[in-house]
Amino acid sequence: MSNHLDELTGVLRKRVLIERINELLVEAAEAGTTLSLVLMDLDLFKEFNDTHGHMAGDELISSFAKILQANCRTSDLVGRYGGEEFILAMPDTYPEEALLMMEDLLRQVSQTTHKFQAGKHEFEHQYTFSGGVSAFPRDGSAFEELMQAADKALYRAKINGRNRLALAVKERTGR
Repeated sequence: MSNHLDELTGVLRKRVLIERINELLVEAAEAGTTLSLVLMDLDLFKEFNDTHGHMAGDELISSFAKILQANCRTSDLVGRYGGEEFILAMPDTYPEEALLMMEDLLRQVSQTTHKFQAGKHEFEHQYTFSGGVSAFPRDGSAFEELMQAADKALYRAKINGRNRLALAVKERTGR
């Protein structure tokens, strides 16, 4: 497997993902197009891992990565940001479009019963994820700005009940 890919999931490693997103941001700026960034996190992953063990947790992460890859367009970039966090970069996609596409994935994942193995014990489990969507240039021009906006949106999705998505919102100053 390429050293550009995460060995557990087969998606881009964090470092390579960030480099490629930065390249996409330059291209979007030059072309005057938009780029949506989706930060996703598996809901209640720690509890799943604590209950079923790290091998089952790795299976869950790997399962989600495969579903994510299967539902992406060829122009999209998918990468593992860390732990159970993933990033999807969607070139030439408005955030509202990205949100609609991700809502389909959200339904698919939450309505599917997945099979897992914990040692010799096989079990079925339904899981969900939450996500935050930000976009260039609306929410920032650099990767860090887009990540911060997506992270705040992800946090809102989590505190509003998980298994949902949220769009980044521009914070207003008191002026």
